[in-house]
Order: sequence, then C-alpha cells, then structure tokens
Amino acid sequence: MNYLTILLVVLLLLSLVEFSFARHKILCDQLFHIAFAFTVFWVGIKYYIGPDIFSYVPFYETIQPLKDIISGHYNGSFEIGFAIFCSSLKSIGFSFWGMTVAVTLIYFAAIYKLFKQLKSHRIFALFILMLLDANLVLYQFRECLAVSFYLLMVLFLFKKKYIASFLMIILATAVHKSGLFMCIGTFLVYELRFIKINKQAYILLFMLLILFLIIPLKEFILPIIDQLPLQESVVDSIKHHLLLEKNFQTIFIVYAVTLFCTAYYSRFSKEDAKWHWIIFACLLIIVILFQYYFILNRLRSYFLPLALVYIINAIVTSEHKSVLPKQILVLSILLFAANFYRRYNVELENSISKINIGYTVFDLKHKSEEQIKKEQMEKAAKFWEYEYLNQTQN
Repeated sequence: MNYLTILLVVLLLLSLVEFSFARHKILCDQLFHIAFAFTVFWVGIKYYIGPDIFSYVPFYETIQPLKDIISGHYNGSFEIGFAIFCSSLKSIGFSFWGMTVAVTLIYFAAIYKLFKQLKSHRIFALFILMLLDANLVLYQFRECLAVSFYLLMVLFLFKKKYIASFLMIILATAVHKSGLFMCIGTFLVYELRFIKINKQAYILLFMLLILFLIIPLKEFILPIIDQLPLQESVVDSIKHHLLLEKNFQTIFIVYAVTLFCTAYYSRFSKEDAKWHWIIFACLLIIVILFQYYFILNRLRSYFLPLALVYIINAIVTSEHKSVLPKQILVLSILLFAANFYRRYNVELENSISKINIGYTVFDLKHKSEEQIKKEQMEKAAKFWEYEYLNQTQN
C-alpha cells in the first residue's frame, strides 16, 4: 500500500472498531486520541511529496528576510502572509520539512478544537475528512493555513469573541486569497441565524442538486464574475477552475444522501441556531458548484470539518428512531471510499511522474535530503508538464 492509502485504511479500521463499541464512551475517546495522534504523525512525516513542491520548495529556499518583507519590499509570488510565515520559520532554522510540520500542527490543532464538539463517531469523521481532503493536508500548504484560521474564526464567532475572530480573518486572508471570500461570506450568513430554517430548505437543496446535474451554471456564473470588483489574476483563476467540470461524479450519491439525512434528522433547535445558516450555505455551495469539482474541492476544504460536526451531531441527537437513512449514508461513504481506493491506485500506477509515491522523513536513513529533493522535484516537473495539462483537457 502507498502512503495515503495506509492512512485511510488505518482510520477505516479504527472507525469500524468505534462503530462496534459506540456505547463505550471512554474506550471510543481513547481510540480517537490514538487515531488522531497517528494521523498527525503520519501526515507530519511526509517529505517532499506532491506536485506543489515544484513552486513551494524554491519559494521557501529563496524567501526574503523578514525585515525586507515587512518593510514593503516583498517581491514573491505567494501571498505576503505566507511569506512572513515562511521567512519567520526559516530565520529560526526550520527546514522546508520543518515548515510543513508547522502547517500540519496548526491545521490539526484547529481540527481537534472543532472535533471536541462531536458527540460521537469522531474517528469516522476524521476518516471522512482525510478521505475527502487529503490534498489539503499533504500538498496545499497556503490553503491549509487559511482553512485552519477560518475554522478558528468560526469557533471564536460562536463564542462571541469578535476581536479574536476578526484577527483570524486577517490571518486567513493574508495566507491565501480565498480566505477573504469564505470568511466574509460566513460572517454575513451568520447574521441570518435569527431567521428560522427548516427541513423544506434542505428538500429544496436536494431537488436543486438533481436539477444541476443537467443544467450547466457556468454560462450564468461567468458574466457575474466579470462584473465583480476583483483583481484580474483572481478572475482568471476562478475562470480557469470553472473550465474543469464533470456532469456526474460518484460522490453525487454521498452528497444526495447527506442532504436527505440532514433534512430527516435535524431538529433545527434554537440552541443550534448559530450553525443552521452556515451549514445550509455550505451545502448550497456544494449544490451550485457540483459539476465544477476543481473549484468546489478547494472551497469545500473550508467548511467540510464544520459540516461533519453538524451533520453527525444532528444524526446522533435526532428524535427519529429509523436507522435506515444513516445506514445508507455510511454505506454510500464506504462505497465511495472503495472506489476512491481503486481509482487512486490505478492512477498512481499509470502516472508518468509517480509524484504521489511519497517519501517520509525516515527515508533520510537511506538517502540524503538533496537526493530526495532532486528526485521529487524532477517528478513534480513531469507532473506539471505532462499530467496536469492532460487532466485539464479531459
């Protein structure tokens, strides 16, 4: 098994144990901490893995001194917040791997803080998170930081710590441009919490999801984007992401059953009002952008952890006794995971670059850092030259 599937298989097995002993809260809590510690460790030991190192490694190695960046002389290609982050770590002696570990720890600290609100099935939630968001924690360092600060922003917002929440918005925006849209959008939706939402809203989402399988929204979205006061580079990036589309994807079943279960099991109580509109808006994004998987997968990283907490808690605390809908939901997720495992390994075998055949820091016992870096950077170059273009054209 390869690096990613080892992580997923371990979490899946521990999830099955968690399901079997669901009534033993102390045991499940101990198992979760074991699973969580393993996940942090496994993600943390990655070493020059993934195609994005092609730009991240030279950026980190040639980063300007911190004093030059904050004095207004920054000329790098990434957001200034990420530059400050990297320059700060490099100034105290962190290697590139050390920087990736720092990103990993920040992200999982936010996830742990959020998952403390889960009433049960925390290992299964962690499994789903890694299944759907592996790219974020393994390769996408800037967005991983932005997602971390976004989640902390929401948690502070729920506790009415507005100054801390506003600080998280600044940090999320500073490290990745998408952070601004997600944070401001969430703030605006949060103000709707006093307006009651009900099951009919989710039934509407379910119907729209089916409708948008056949109706391409790109023709309506692109003219709107052209009218927004955005930088040209941002507009070009959005348009590029919208070019990558698929009418039907296997995850459609998971989305459809999730919408049904949310409508069926949710109580929409006043004590959970702070969650209702945020989660509804998150699922609305999935429905609208379902065909445009590339941009959806980027945006989904922000709210997937929130949705997991809300939906699992809604199912666990529901007054409905029927177990069939949630059993179908779990089955659909397991079938999607099986298909993901098959497809991922086939793609890995057919890959030209083999970039996702990962090294860990323990491979330094057999090869030097320079050897591993040179080998992985060559793989990354092959990916961007041969494989990425083919993906976008298909």
